[in-house]
Amino acid sequence: MKKITALLTLCLVGIILFSCKNDTEDELADNTWSLTPEGVAKGTYRTETVTLSTQVFQTVEARSQYNTAGGMVGINSTLTLYFTTAGPPPTGTYSITSVDRLSGRPNSAAIYLQTFGDPSTGLSSTSWYSQENSGQTLSFTFANGKVSATFDNVVVKQSGTGPQTGTVSANITQ
Repeated sequence: MKKITALLTLCLVGIILFSCKNDTEDELADNTWSLTPEGVAKGTYRTETVTLSTQVFQTVEARSQYNTAGGMVGINSTLTLYFTTAGPPPTGTYSITSVDRLSGRPNSAAIYLQTFGDPSTGLSSTSWYSQENSGQTLSFTFANGKVSATFDNVVVKQSGTGPQTGTVSANITQ
């Protein structure tokens, strides 16, 4: 009986550890974002700088100088979030729209992602844009002069050759 109890306990611990491992594999680490073009392995980027600009559109821009793990989705990348607020965007949840439809839409944000040196498409740079009416949102925080934004699997479209659609996820903090 003791052997059966020990075996069941060992199996239960293994299941719990395996379940936890799968959960953490899908989560983005702090200050990273990922791009997964359709049919291409995901590329993950570690944030090197995050800046908030209040010129024309309010923007939060994150830059990476290297692709940190897996995938052939560009050597480096720039992720830009566009808002239409006066001054820094307030903390809240924003509906995702396209850059060209952002004007005059309060509580909306647009995502623009550019990868450089992209061997998956053979281009020196590739641009990805969020789409209007996707029904998706991003969470944004502005407090004590610091910004953070999180979103998961937002559908983006590419304007050049290669994969035309993909998803982008981010967990960035200034």
